[in-house]
Amino acid sequence: MNPLKISIAVLISVSLPSNGQQIINGSRTLLGNWDASGAATTKPLKAGTAIPAACGLGEMFFKTDATAGANVFLCTGTNTWTQISSQAGSLTSVFGRTGAVTSQNGDYSFSQISGQATVGQLPSSVQYFQSGAGAPAGSCTPGQNGYLDTINLDYWFCDIANGWKKTLSTTNSGSFTLTGQTGTVPATPTAGLATIYLNSTDKTVHSVNDSGTDIQYAGWGEANTWGAFLQDFSASTIKIPLAAGFTTVTNGGLGYDSTLNQLHAAINGVDSVIPTRVTAAPVSGNCVKWSSNLQLQDSGAVCGGGGGSGTVNAGTAAHLAYYASSTAAVSDTGATLNWVSPILTIGVSGVTTGILNLASATATGSVSVTPASASGNVTLTLPAVTGTAAVAATSTAPNQALFATSTAGAPGYRSIASTDLPNPVYQTTFTSQTSITILGATHLRATRFVNVQCWDSSTTPHTVEPDSVTVNTGTFDIVIKFANLQTGACSVL
Repeated sequence: MNPLKISIAVLISVSLPSNGQQIINGSRTLLGNWDASGAATTKPLKAGTAIPAACGLGEMFFKTDATAGANVFLCTGTNTWTQISSQAGSLTSVFGRTGAVTSQNGDYSFSQISGQATVGQLPSSVQYFQSGAGAPAGSCTPGQNGYLDTINLDYWFCDIANGWKKTLSTTNSGSFTLTGQTGTVPATPTAGLATIYLNSTDKTVHSVNDSGTDIQYAGWGEANTWGAFLQDFSASTIKIPLAAGFTTVTNGGLGYDSTLNQLHAAINGVDSVIPTRVTAAPVSGNCVKWSSNLQLQDSGAVCGGGGGSGTVNAGTAAHLAYYASSTAAVSDTGATLNWVSPILTIGVSGVTTGILNLASATATGSVSVTPASASGNVTLTLPAVTGTAAVAATSTAPNQALFATSTAGAPGYRSIASTDLPNPVYQTTFTSQTSITILGATHLRATRFVNVQCWDSSTTPHTVEPDSVTVNTGTFDIVIKFANLQTGACSVL
């Protein structure tokens, strides 16, 4: 037998397995090509649910419980398994980067991100809101944290570290309601700021400025107490209370009567009317008069002397006028006052009898009394002079007058002494007065027809017009009244 042929036969008998299933134990090293394309099924990889802890480079493992398409793992290094994904197409790069790719900013847009960011993931420059039932509690960062109370629908914000404050909101429609908590005066705010709060005592709104000044604000019908500091209304228009028939008796009260169109003010607990002036500027030194609209206006002439009160009625030219009684209107006496320089004539105009002539420019000067008729009597009431004998002389002797003396018991003539007659002008001074009383026994004018003139206390005295002058018809006491406090002097002629 040919030895070569025998050897081939042996090899053929060993390498040709039978048609039955074969189990190969032990290690096998395959050289050449291994073609399994005709096999009914192939399972070339080790399979299981647990990846072996150890592996050698090039090993493969099929993990049966992995996501379909991602079941194959490769051992890319000693004991290092790498899962292989089976998505369509070949993956050449991630976000334009190849090799070992790690995440970086810009990998995903905001729309590609899902889930909820935690507080720690947000930067300090971002403000975010949280929500919960009831007021917030816990720490917060100023300017970053916001909070919504889902029960009371109140918004809260963090103004200082771990300090929450509630904001007030409105629906911007319908009536506005603001409800706040009351309390004591808050601390003075920092420079440039002001604090508003509700006072728990007077239940009104107050503010505190950066100087610590507390200001109360009141609404209609509420009392408003201003603090002791400057109230500057120079840029405002102030409207005072206005009402028909307005009056006030509370000192400091001010208002406008829309019925009589006049201002009222309370002075010393009494309602008073404040006179107003027309817009035309008056001339200094001129008197004032009431206009048709009950306002003061320039009379167009300087003021005259004299005093008195009452209403001046129309009368006859050159006639004297007088007050028949206190507070009465001025009446026409029916007598004419003729002043023909240098003679003052008192009597009835055009009648040469029943007159008193005072001549001052004659050589000797004279006072003549002419009876109303040839048989008329002239009656002189003369003061009594005691302790002096009568002097026999004619009634026409100069510087002599008729006196009743106590020694002679009958009238006689003697020279006039400086003490016999009262001073022709009585004067009294006063300081800060609105009312002056001069007794008749002091000024010695036994008549109610007197002339009162007053001046102020300036270096060059100016005439002061009294508000009223009254003379008692029995005692001849004179009462002089001024509208304001005056200092100066008054004379009685």
